Amino acid sequence: MRAANARISGTMIQEVARRFALEFGLTGFQASSGWLEKFKLRHKINRKILCGESNEVSVEVLEDFIAKFRYFASGFKEEDIFNADECDLFFKAMPDRSLVLKGDKCKSGKLSKERFTVLLCASATGEKLKPLVIGTSAKPRAFRNLRPDDLLVTWKSNKRAWMTAAIFEEWLRSVDRQMK
Repeated sequence: MRAANARISGTMIQEVARRFALEFGLTGFQASSGWLEKFKLRHKINRKILCGESNEVSVEVLEDFIAKFRYFASGFKEEDIFNADECDLFFKAMPDRSLVLKGDKCKSGKLSKERFTVLLCASATGEKLKPLVIGTSAKPRAFRNLRPDDLLVTWKSNKRAWMTAAIFEEWLRSVDRQMK
């Protein structure tokens, strides 16, 4: 597994242990969380982050933002204040953590780039708008028997499944029309 740079979770180890127990005729073996913790200690296995990023925000920047936000939002009702954020959904991604032997270096494998971009939006009172999902295909095969209005999301597409200024502007104008 190390040579293949495979990512391994505790659940995977428990499943393999259960299979071995069945093969060897051990009845009553559960591969519980307690068993897993002792197994990891016995074999010096630690959990490590294989890839990722971290950003720190200073307290001053945060306090400045909060003050400005309160000033700009003071003239609006809570139900008229919305927040939207986009995220990438890498639907074929492997876990970013793995169980490794103590002392082993972390090696990151090639990550799948297949993804959707998802824009989620909600009001300060909790009202959620229909999510905007951007994929690479204008008409995915999975949607062949569906009309766009039947989807629980607003579907858009472009070559890289990225949010573009044109897609965002179209979405924002649509939201604006709904608010009137």
